[in-house]
Amino acid sequence: MHAARAMAVEWNLPEVAVAARSAIVHWAARKGLIAAAISLDSLGLSPLYSDNGAPNERLNDILCRYDRIVSFLGGADETVSRRLGNLIGKRLVAIDPRPNEETIRVGRHITMQWLASAGIETPIKSDHLDLNPNRRSGPRTRQRAIVHPGSGGLAKCCPIESTEALVGRLRVLEWDVWWMIGPDEVERFGQSFRRQLWRSTDVVYHEDISDAADAVSEADLYIGNDAGMTHVAAAGVPTVALFGPTDPRVWKPLGPAVHVATFPTHNTPIESWVDQILALPGIPT
Repeated sequence: MHAARAMAVEWNLPEVAVAARSAIVHWAARKGLIAAAISLDSLGLSPLYSDNGAPNERLNDILCRYDRIVSFLGGADETVSRRLGNLIGKRLVAIDPRPNEETIRVGRHITMQWLASAGIETPIKSDHLDLNPNRRSGPRTRQRAIVHPGSGGLAKCCPIESTEALVGRLRVLEWDVWWMIGPDEVERFGQSFRRQLWRSTDVVYHEDISDAADAVSEADLYIGNDAGMTHVAAAGVPTVALFGPTDPRVWKPLGPAVHVATFPTHNTPIESWVDQILALPGIPT
């Protein structure tokens, strides 16, 4: 969505629609971050992957409404992109979403690689997206922090003992702290994980990703691993993004108040690591 917004500004396009499998795009449309959301599965893209298939009428009907089509289905030389280009011509901008060798070597943010593929060199503004975090649902006496301990891969999850210590310190500082988990965490770690988290503070479970995003957008502080919800939070909530094996120069969330912290090393006492997190600029203690 950051890249799409930057493209719209560069090309002077009045609105942006995003087609994706994740339900988060429908949430983004409801929040006004994009103009419209389209279910990727509804487009009927399977013929693009078949030697004998022909694009359906619905795909043609939808694509003809837009001045430009930015596809993250692969680079311009890949088969799917060539077939899509045959359908819509020069309106297509085909982008390979995977980091290339230069991006990895110099630590370029992935969105800048995507924009460069579209011929755009203007850096992304951190406030391109705005969740309006000052809009809270009702009065509260304490600041609220949400801590999300999950991620798409186990290696990208900060050691739970460290995040538990961070939660404990925030509670001492009289923050209203919540763990936030969903189906992925329960599937990966089991129900016992939820019971473990309950020992340190309350746990909120969201089956629906849109409900989770609503909760995050109303927090005063979000702490999470290198995961999708951390990128959602970064669009308007003060965010601490915890990074382990992945390079934050390439993958860090973009936003007006994002701080990157690395996992504690084996030689770093957990309490010292917590001190470092709480000493980050803009983290009220």
